[in-house]
Amino acid sequence: MNGYAYASPAEKKKFQLEYPKSQLFTKTDLAKYEGVWMQLPHVVSKGAQYIFLEYADQIDARWQKDDTQFNEAYYKIAIAKAIAFKSAEKIVTNPP
Repeated sequence: MNGYAYASPAEKKKFQLEYPKSQLFTKTDLAKYEGVWMQLPHVVSKGAQYIFLEYADQIDARWQKDDTQFNEAYYKIAIAKAIAFKSAEKIVTNPP
């Protein structure tokens, strides 16, 4: 992504096609998805920064115990949670 600023217009377009912004999520988004998945609406509803700090503490504790659990499977499950959250959010905000 660092080379994006220096990429040609064709390279930028190719990058945007391969990695669309609609698939992007931030660390605070991830914390929100995980918080909802862990059934912590009282924490998620306090805002992005709050849930991120809680999530970071939990991840740190889990990392200290066993860092090998943060692997490709963890990443794939996180993506699945993001897709499920975004799909549910669309249904809730734009009912049929």
